[in-house]
Amino acid sequence: MKILVAPDSFKGSIPAVRFCEIAAKAITGAAPGAEVVAIPLADGGEGTVDSILYALGGNRVVATVLDPLGNEIEAGYGLIDSGACAVIEVAAASGLPLVPEQARNPLYATSVGTGQLIRDALERGCRRVIIGLGGSATNDGGAGALQALGYELRDWKGRTVGYGAKGLLRLHEIRAHAAHPAIAETEFILAADVDNPLLGPQGATAIFGPQKGARPEMLPKLERGLELWAQALRGVTGVDVSRTPGGGAAGGMGAGFAALLGADLRTGFAVMDELMGLGRRFDEHAFDLVITGEGQFSAQSLRGKLPVSLAQLASRHGVPVVGISGDSGDIDEALRNAGINCLASIVDRPMSLGEAMNNAEAMVSRAIFRLMSTLVTGAQIGDRLVAAGRAGNLPERKQ
Repeated sequence: MKILVAPDSFKGSIPAVRFCEIAAKAITGAAPGAEVVAIPLADGGEGTVDSILYALGGNRVVATVLDPLGNEIEAGYGLIDSGACAVIEVAAASGLPLVPEQARNPLYATSVGTGQLIRDALERGCRRVIIGLGGSATNDGGAGALQALGYELRDWKGRTVGYGAKGLLRLHEIRAHAAHPAIAETEFILAADVDNPLLGPQGATAIFGPQKGARPEMLPKLERGLELWAQALRGVTGVDVSRTPGGGAAGGMGAGFAALLGADLRTGFAVMDELMGLGRRFDEHAFDLVITGEGQFSAQSLRGKLPVSLAQLASRHGVPVVGISGDSGDIDEALRNAGINCLASIVDRPMSLGEAMNNAEAMVSRAIFRLMSTLVTGAQIGDRLVAAGRAGNLPERKQ
């Protein structure tokens, strides 16, 4: 039996690389003859750099940048292709976990640190930059990051606007004359973990603002700031990115980077597929089963998230898929229709979310061991029934 283990991370508890290690041990414990192919994945959020470095090799470098509150921190990113390509996670410099819960306020949070990482990569000579757009604390459309790259944001009087979404409320125009010169000769690829647009009821503010600490009274201001951002982007580029799928990723960085950097906005799965040759792996290996998963399956999982995209690829190759998670809510049928044939929850008794996250590794191990034990037992029963049938020992069916 050959099994592909290709999960996303269980955010806050199990990185994808660690999930693969746990799964491989549990699989071979229950089915000693099984062959495991491990490909830890990420869709642009937490773990993207680790997954790519695990699969392709490379180096991790560190730079001093500003976090979402403007404090200096050390943030890392990856270098692959002998240093020609950088892999950057927005979450490393502009991520929500970097902001204490009581201090979360997307009116003031800035993406400037992400721009500083991009600048560092450009000055190291990288001319291909892959940016994972998941997990940001910001709602500034990537304005801070682009300011760090030399773009000037001005109000009606020509004054520089401040960092954060609040600064966008004064925005009149964007000036590109001082942008970093390497931008023009660099290929930027964005890995988005959602397909939400910049504006509207499914946009960055409405869907993700509350997760970042936005109170109801803040939402109109945040949306107005992004409307002014979209107008200014259109003014300098002639392109309207307000409805671009994925433009709302990372608080609107998808739209800002697509407009000013000429970035190619893709799903995180599409980026992983290109880098790691996932389709080719199915052609090369006769997989009998795929095990994937993430911490929670939700309606967002059906909008381009990695496990579902992988399941659709596996389905095209006729390979069954098991999805491992802590919870799948009420979308089990939708997930099955999307290609995840079987759902396995790691939660095997009543417990709090905190307890589940603290014990996630052991629970994943038990869930996968139970799954494989069931499959092995089923196969053994099937073999015995076939053997009995050949020997003529099966009872005749009554008419």
